[in-house]
Formats: sequence, structure tokens, C-alpha cells
Amino acid sequence: MIVKSEIIQVNLDRLEKAKKDFSILEDYASTNNDVVLKHLWDEGRAYGLLSYMTFIDFIRYSNKIGQEVFYSKKIKIKDFQDALVKCATDDTVKKILKSKSKISFTKLINSSRWDLYSGNRMRRGSARYHDNFAPATAIIANFCIQNEIEVVDQSRISEHYRRLLPEIDLTLKKELELTKDLLNYMVKSFSDSDSDFRRLNVDHVTKFMGEELKKKLLNIEKGESVKLMEDASYYGGLTLGKVYDVKDKEIQSGRLNVIIENDNGYRRTYPYRLFETVSNLRNSALDDLLS
Repeated sequence: MIVKSEIIQVNLDRLEKAKKDFSILEDYASTNNDVVLKHLWDEGRAYGLLSYMTFIDFIRYSNKIGQEVFYSKKIKIKDFQDALVKCATDDTVKKILKSKSKISFTKLINSSRWDLYSGNRMRRGSARYHDNFAPATAIIANFCIQNEIEVVDQSRISEHYRRLLPEIDLTLKKELELTKDLLNYMVKSFSDSDSDFRRLNVDHVTKFMGEELKKKLLNIEKGESVKLMEDASYYGGLTLGKVYDVKDKEIQSGRLNVIIENDNGYRRTYPYRLFETVSNLRNSALDDLLS
């Protein structure tokens, strides 16, 4: 495989777009507070954003040690050697790396010695080297890109340069916003009440509210139908504005899904956030008429 620049460039573009659509990613990229990072990581995991957060971590670490995720300027061989030596841990490996040229580095990355110096293979005396290449991941990938080095074992190049970040279902944005609105409403209601909510048992309240909410979400009314209100091209098999009968409901990863028969005649599971219950639409239209 000859590493190309297209994938990392697309990934950087996708990340910037995702940060505009999902403020949680912008927040994650903008802070170094470990407590905040952990909270955002847990929140992002619930919305399937971990691949983007992992990429942000990679960018953050690379920049911290003086490397660029994508080098627009030619990497000088001396700068490359210095970076390899700086990132290596074992003195023996440092001495080997400080004189690597394009040709000798090409031989190294395609040899069994790479596994040895990466700590993936035992050396004499049942000992192992540290991973002397991991910190230099970014500059190694870019050096290979700029010099069109063919790498036999793809795993020796970071996946950020080999695989595209997955497309994000943009309907998640509305789900995330609605969840935050509900939480803000609940907190405000507690704050505005005359009762001292600090006397509550948090575990009991959380469990009770979760169970009651699940019961309400999973309840299927007789003849319940839903109308597709969001662009579902990400999923396929659905038509915008079409009404579907609800066959069943389920909760996966904390979110409600409806099981319907799609346009192709198959029973499939889709996120409820794509739809609106027909009775809700009817009531909304009636409210608008009366007002």
C-alpha cells in the first residue's frame, strides 16, 4: 500500500463539519480539563461519536509533541530523524533511527525489525523493547505520504490515514438537543419548586424516572402510526412524509426505536427521532387551528 493524503484530508474536513453540527465535539476539542473531558467522552459515547473523539485525541497529542496531523510542507530528512529519535524510548533504537534516510526507513518499516522495535516481538533474553514508533505516528505517516513509500503491512500506519471517519447521522443532533432541553427543564423545575430536592435519594429518583420513562416510551397505542419527518437517506428504505404502522418498539443504547415495515416490505428497526406519531401531528394541527 502506498499511503495517500486523501483520507487524512477528508477526515480533517469531516471533523470540522461535525464540530459545527455537534457542539459536544467542539467542546471536547477546546478543553484540556480531565474532568470535563471524561464527562464529554461519556456523553459522546452515547451518541456514537467516539471515533471522532478518538481522532481529536490523536490531533491533540500530535500537536502537543510538536507534530502535525497533516504536513502541507515537505518534511526535511533531518527534522524527520530528529522526531524519530525524540519519540523513541530505547537508546539502542535511538542510535539506529538518527541516521535513517528515505531508502533505509523504507526497508525498516517493511522489515521484521519494525515489530521488534515496536515491542511486538521478544528480543534476546526474553525482553522487549518499548514501542519506539507510536509517539511518532503522525510524522511517520506524513513522511510515507510525501515520499510515496509503499508499506506492506498497513497496520504500521495509523488508521486515521487508512480509514475514513464514519458519516454521522445528522438526526442525532435533534435528539441531543431535545435531551439537553429536557434535562434543563427538569433541573429548572427542581430549582423552582418549594421542596428541598437536596433531601432526595438520587439513585432512587434516577431509577424510578428511568423506569417510568421506558414504560411510557414502549407503550404502543392501538393502531399507532408514525410519519417520516426527517431525511432518512442515511438508513434507506423509507419515504419522506409517508405514514407507517408501528409493529413494535424497543430501546437500544438508551434511545427509542420503532419497528415498521419499510418500503421494501421488510420489518426493520429505525430510530423514532426520524418520525412523529400521527396522533401528535393531529393534535398539533388542531392546536394551531384553535389558536
